[in-house]
Amino acid sequence: MMVSGTKKDRHESLSEALREYKTTVCTATGCTPYSLVYGSKVMLPLEIQLPSLRVATHLVNPYEKVKVRLAELEALDEKCLFVQQKLEVYQAQMAGAFNRKSNSGHFPWEI
Repeated sequence: MMVSGTKKDRHESLSEALREYKTTVCTATGCTPYSLVYGSKVMLPLEIQLPSLRVATHLVNPYEKVKVRLAELEALDEKCLFVQQKLEVYQAQMAGAFNRKSNSGHFPWEI
């Protein structure tokens, strides 16, 4: 997506920029911001207009929906734990890189 230099037409590209941000995988977590909030992948408007297998599975009876939702919640808990572990590893990598770049970790004015 290209953002022009003028500020006059930035409001026109805002929705596209937000959609790209929500659907781009974050390096620290390995997930998209949308999937962290809602627990599923983004469903594009095209998928809703042309029923895909994922949309067709939502057309089942209410009891099946409850079972599916409980399974999704359990999977979401597992995903949260995975993301937490991945974030801790990423933070440790960033701390290690910072410590390596800061020479010995001592500053000249410290005693």
